[in-house]
Amino acid sequence: MQQFNSLRVLALAVLPMPLLLGLALWFVLQGVDGSTMAHVPSILLVVGVAVAALALILAIGYRGAPFRQGVPPHVAVERGARVFQSTAFMRMALSELPMLVGLALAFVAGEGGLITYAVGAAATLLLLLLHFLPNATQVRKVQESLERQGARVPLLDAFHGQPVA
Repeated sequence: MQQFNSLRVLALAVLPMPLLLGLALWFVLQGVDGSTMAHVPSILLVVGVAVAALALILAIGYRGAPFRQGVPPHVAVERGARVFQSTAFMRMALSELPMLVGLALAFVAGEGGLITYAVGAAATLLLLLLHFLPNATQVRKVQESLERQGARVPLLDAFHGQPVA
């Protein structure tokens, strides 16, 4: 289905961003103090934000309003794909929180700011890979959310390229 392919292309374009931003940050922070000593409180804050982002992704990142029974499969797939796409963008935004907090703290922390950012960037990359780059597990979770009231939503079939009647 085209929507899944478009989202996959977008996800693959977003994935290198933390690394490229880290490279730019390395040039900016290189002359600040020359220290490689980590600022532990900043790193702990970034880790806490990463854990909170993961908890939010798991709690609300795959939810959609359930469809009622009797919705034709092709309509259910079309609407389900839109729900999947909107929840994917929410998961992307939540996944980027550790990197953004790490970026802000890199300038505030002074010492070891690049390490603080690197922890946030690593957490963001992991979250993006697991929860934003489209895969069958994510599609299944959204499909189950949409089928809570008994409707049949063959979203996973569409994801795998199978025709939907």
